[in-house]
Amino acid sequence: MNCSACAITFPEAKIKSLQHWDVYVHPNQTYLGRGLFVLKRHAALKELTKDERDELAKAQEAFLTLVNRDFKPETVEHHDHDIHAQHEVVPRYKSFRIINGAEFTDEHFGKPADLAHEWNIEGSAKSFLIRMLVMRFRQSFLNV
Repeated sequence: MNCSACAITFPEAKIKSLQHWDVYVHPNQTYLGRGLFVLKRHAALKELTKDERDELAKAQEAFLTLVNRDFKPETVEHHDHDIHAQHEVVPRYKSFRIINGAEFTDEHFGKPADLAHEWNIEGSAKSFLIRMLVMRFRQSFLNV
């Protein structure tokens, strides 16, 4: 079976590798502060152990603390992908945000997030912003 989560290939976006989860700044930042939590073993969400659920909750708390403090979204959507346990955090914004000179606009605010919508930003600027976000988030994960 081919599993896209087992073959994630964006190490530049990794915030931290925990005991059970890898935590990423999602490389598609159409929604500023979008994060991805990927279970290290191949298992469905219903198969998570108590330790895996507890670690995910702690990681989400650290992630959302920074998102809420620095970006102040109006709301946050949570999306689960079950074939290989993954959890996405998708902050939503009523008005635009500017981070390091890049403008982020949530064109779908008030509607379900369009997770396939591509981030329209030039390649080198995209790489820079991903690195900046990763460094910012790593500070929140020092004690996780």
